[in-house]
Amino acid sequence: MMRHGGLHLLLSILKLDGTALGDSDNTKATARRSLGLWLVILPCFVVASYIAERPYIALKSIPAADYAGMRLVTGAVGLSLAWLLVWQAVKFESLEDNFPRLFTAQNWLTTFWAVLAALSNFSTRNMIFLREDIIRLMTVEYLVWLLSIWFVCWRTLKCNPFYAAGVATLLLMPQAAVSDIASHFMFGTARPFFDPAMNILEAK
Repeated sequence: MMRHGGLHLLLSILKLDGTALGDSDNTKATARRSLGLWLVILPCFVVASYIAERPYIALKSIPAADYAGMRLVTGAVGLSLAWLLVWQAVKFESLEDNFPRLFTAQNWLTTFWAVLAALSNFSTRNMIFLREDIIRLMTVEYLVWLLSIWFVCWRTLKCNPFYAAGVATLLLMPQAAVSDIASHFMFGTARPFFDPAMNILEAK
């Protein structure tokens, strides 16, 4: 798939065009090329995480390079583990013929959300909104993200929508678990920004 083809696919996702998703490129070569999007996804994940957790990084005196390295590795591990589990689930339902389409579409969708998260964190973190408002916004964003992942799973795999929900869960949960384990190792809590015991932002 050419670059403009990938952007056209992303536009189809954003427009919730299920027909276009179902008819999108399903070749293994396109899926392999979309793996290059991880070179955008992972750095954006590191940037967004660093901005969100910067006060806690300072509190724990964690070197920026160590933090970035930890997030980069755990991000790659979480993504890889998620896709291994999804592949097994897809094979279980004999849907592996549609896997390349799913992989390509989800990589483009994840790129969109990763870039959006990095940009929004950079422009608004601790500058415009109070902590409680940020948490509400993040919760809404997470729900929309989850629904978009489910929609792509459903339309690209051409499966039962309830099974698609299970596949979407497999895409999210390993990444969240690996990230939480890394956070607990660094900060002593899985999600410091959401932990009232580490609410140091208002004191800044």
